[in-house]
Amino acid sequence: CGNVQIDGADSKNTTSSTSSSEGTQEAAVKSNVKDPYADDVKIAFVPNVIGDSVAAAWGDGMEKELSIFENVTFQRFDGKASAETQVQIMSDLVNQHYDAIILQATDAAALAASVEQAEAAGIPVITLNMDASTPHAALVAMVDYEAAKNIASSIGETGKVVIIQATPGASRGEILEAGFRDEMAKHPDVEIIDAQTGEWLTEKANVVMNDFLTKYDKIDAVFCHNDAMAEGASQAAEAAGR
Repeated sequence: CGNVQIDGADSKNTTSSTSSSEGTQEAAVKSNVKDPYADDVKIAFVPNVIGDSVAAAWGDGMEKELSIFENVTFQRFDGKASAETQVQIMSDLVNQHYDAIILQATDAAALAASVEQAEAAGIPVITLNMDASTPHAALVAMVDYEAAKNIASSIGETGKVVIIQATPGASRGEILEAGFRDEMAKHPDVEIIDAQTGEWLTEKANVVMNDFLTKYDKIDAVFCHNDAMAEGASQAAEAAGR
């Protein structure tokens, strides 16, 4: 019986010690939490490529909204449509102790470790339209199916369509195209005749569209994974008089 009583006493002491330790850790964590309205806060935006018209518009919108908070510093970093570049930027942002990162992951798998590193450092990562293949704070994405419905309707439910795709490996492009093809399957008289990557870029999409126009006599519509590529495709079609 004596042994039982002694073990119980040790258990109480251990429990008390553990509770005290947990309380200290919790207090330390709370002391490190910033007041977002008073403390200095640094937020980074890492788009796929800074010159993209959509990314530029998003960046301008973020900067405008955040400008009302005098304690917030907002900065953009050019991903240069390169996973390697974005990985380096992410590492630098973690080392510079940024408070939040908004990311367009050029390659979902290649950026996963970088996102994990940031999250482990207590920096929330919000992916914007181009996801990373690892759990993180949030994903903000657009509708995946509507474009196919609009195209089918605009060409009278019959015709030939080409696709100018995102950079291979970009989850946003893969998800967007999967939704497009899934919806377009409901319109049997609309045929997808070709697809090539425009790497999210206006200039590259212009080259791809010129290739399509040379290759095919009839193209009724073009589906591009972003506005910048749509601009390049439109310029090529106009120049060709089509």
